[in-house]
Amino acid sequence: MAKSNVVRIAALTPLGQDLGEAVNAFLSCCRSKNLSPNTIIYYENRLKAFRRYLQARIPR
Repeated sequence: MAKSNVVRIAALTPLGQDLGEAVNAFLSCCRSKNLSPNTIIYYENRLKAFRRYLQARIPR
């Protein structure tokens, strides 16, 4: 059976964990899978952009 590339966020993060911690856990998982450094940098940049997008739209 082929390895799944799908990462289940619920499996990575306990309830109440913030987005930054979830992103760090995801990137750690990517590193442990020995993904290309360029892939990890791309994911990190896209997730940072997503976080900025959410912060601009979610009132605190």
